[in-house]
Amino acid sequence: MSVQTQGDMKAVFMTQYKKANFGNIQTPKSKDLMFGQVIIKVHAVSLNPIDHKILDGKWKPAAGKPSSKNPAVLGQDISGTISSIGNGVKYFDVGDEVFGISWSGALASHRICYADSLCKKPKELSHGEAAALVTAGLTAMQMLERAKMNSARFNKVFISAGCGGVGHFALQLAKRVFSVGEIITTVSTGKMELAGELGATKVLDYTESGFALGKRLKEIGLENLDSALDNVGNVSECQQCVNQNKDEASSVVTILGLPTGAMLKEVAIKHHLPKFSILLLGLLNLKTKIKYRGPVIVENIIMLPIPEDLAKLSSFAVDKKIKVVIDRIYPLEEAIAGLEYLREGHFSRRRVLLKQKLKLKLKLKLKLKLKLKLKLKLKLKLKLKLKLTKRMCWQQQQQQLQLQKQRHLQRIQKLVLLMMLLL
Repeated sequence: MSVQTQGDMKAVFMTQYKKANFGNIQTPKSKDLMFGQVIIKVHAVSLNPIDHKILDGKWKPAAGKPSSKNPAVLGQDISGTISSIGNGVKYFDVGDEVFGISWSGALASHRICYADSLCKKPKELSHGEAAALVTAGLTAMQMLERAKMNSARFNKVFISAGCGGVGHFALQLAKRVFSVGEIITTVSTGKMELAGELGATKVLDYTESGFALGKRLKEIGLENLDSALDNVGNVSECQQCVNQNKDEASSVVTILGLPTGAMLKEVAIKHHLPKFSILLLGLLNLKTKIKYRGPVIVENIIMLPIPEDLAKLSSFAVDKKIKVVIDRIYPLEEAIAGLEYLREGHFSRRRVLLKQKLKLKLKLKLKLKLKLKLKLKLKLKLKLKLKLTKRMCWQQQQQQLQLQKQRHLQRIQKLVLLMMLLL
């Protein structure tokens, strides 16, 4: 077991792609803070499919290419307590409980975050629930907002993968916040009941042989939808399912593909990238605009951690309009197993990694060891007692046998003497 040195903290990080490590890295200090940054003492982290994609090198981490000199801490959805504040931070104080995005990674005991990607955590929500809301919840809400804005009507909506991380929030928001009348979704056979509980009015089993979305919707009389939300990469199928009438605009919103230059510029600002890269991404807007495929508006978006959206989302959770479903809980030292679980495709619900303090865990382990030692000592004592009692019993038996022998000999001697006298 490695000894934790002064100034170091435990974290899950990578120094090269496809290999996650659990070990010590440097603890962030107040002098490391840039303008608008805070240090968070982390209580919970939620993992998403994007986290294992970053580990595999399919997405590049915000901190740059990982190396031994520049270890990339994994995870980004975070909830914790502010322990230090940098210059330019207006709305937070030390001790505030917050949740949001950490662009520098999240799976560590302390992380540096930009204050404009955080929101105060309501007391009614646990740190685990707050962390689980961030990426999936924001993505679902922002997709629904864009879909509603781009559609003439918003009463019949299709949401792909209704029991996935994004999908399970989208179903609940569509039903209880956006008041959508008909909500259609696709899930596997075992999750059809759950999709109905989350808010879907029509649940389609995509594992059926020969399943085709457009054909299935025609069969149940739900063609010409107002909008479709795609989070699995079926844009063309979704486009065929929505209303093709030129007089009534319909929309498809997807999180896969290249977004508009304007959105990329917003993402760059949120990531606090250099000004020249923001200008460069702004120029992309000349080529990458919202696509109009006939009467259908097709828009690619990227989730933005806007504090106001985080506040709205957490208020929905507090008011029980949406329910946070936690799939599994891992301690920090087992977070790599959580990433493997995600890689296997098990992201039907939110994954939350609750990071327990290492010292407390060690204390518990020591207590268990002491208990085991005490139990062993007691067992040994009992064994010794049993041995002693057995020995005592044996000795007593031997003494009794000797006494009996002596008495027997005495009797024989008396008999011999009597015989001699008689003779």
